[in-house]
Amino acid sequence: MGIPSFAISLDIKKQSSAHLHFDTASRIAIEIGKYILEKSLPYDTLLNVNIPNVQINNIKGINFTRQGKRVYDNSIQETFDPNGKKYYWIGGGEPYWEHGEDTDIQAIQAGYISITPIHLDLTNYEALEFLKKKWPFNIEKNR
Repeated sequence: MGIPSFAISLDIKKQSSAHLHFDTASRIAIEIGKYILEKSLPYDTLLNVNIPNVQINNIKGINFTRQGKRVYDNSIQETFDPNGKKYYWIGGGEPYWEHGEDTDIQAIQAGYISITPIHLDLTNYEALEFLKKKWPFNIEKNR
């Protein structure tokens, strides 16, 4: 809708609620919100912000990152309902993160705030150009 926006997440990793530093996340959210209101963001961009679950004085800084990939182990499971009918459960399994030096995952694990600029166009432009050049056949309508 053209509104400069951001999403903020606290990295909790199954910790008890007694150790969640929402105060850190809320202080960072206020600062980022102020910045966006004053300076805006590039067109068609929103920020994905991840905050380490630590006290604010333990934050090491801010890293501008790319989005890491989450991969689910055993993500499609064949199972049966009570009547014996087979179905597939999608999304199961434990996730693990594909690491990379400039990813949001690496930044959080190192104690940094991760800010990843994202947009909703999921097109793989490199693959698009590849397919335009290398696609092996054309489909033509009979007239």
